[in-house]
Amino acid sequence: MPKEVVENSDLDKENSNEARLLVWGELYPFLSRKPFSPVGWGNGIIKGNMVYHDIANAFLYDWMQMSILGGLALLSIIFFAIKLALDNASRMPTNTYLSFVNLIALGIICTRFTHGMLDTFWIGRGCNLCTFMGVGMAVYVKLLLDQQQQIRRLSKHAAGPARIPQKLAA
Repeated sequence: MPKEVVENSDLDKENSNEARLLVWGELYPFLSRKPFSPVGWGNGIIKGNMVYHDIANAFLYDWMQMSILGGLALLSIIFFAIKLALDNASRMPTNTYLSFVNLIALGIICTRFTHGMLDTFWIGRGCNLCTFMGVGMAVYVKLLLDQQQQIRRLSKHAAGPARIPQKLAA
């Protein structure tokens, strides 16, 4: 939260939720008036005597930095990753190593997204690494499941009755 928000207001200094809601309430109308006018990565919005930089909401932060397209890109990556992990879970038994890896990936993705909607999301290299590690784990599980399915399909086909092409049979 910007220090100026808490220092220049009559908010309860111990309750960051009030400051968060105040910032979101002031920034959303400002961003919605110019949804395709980003301030650029690493910059904040100056509104009066306030500088909004760390706004404690991943969607609004990316919207502010990269326009509405940045916010929508973030949401699409997160929802794609959650859907991928849930689809992976429906394709495998629950007591396997892969199901454990998939569960950890889903947990990382959901936890980081929830944290990002209420606090700083992209601040620090560890946060980025952790988020995309979860996405990478879900993609890894999907690729491995697809490979296993293809191997089963090929082994079924190879074990089937031998078929001689018609030209050779004649």
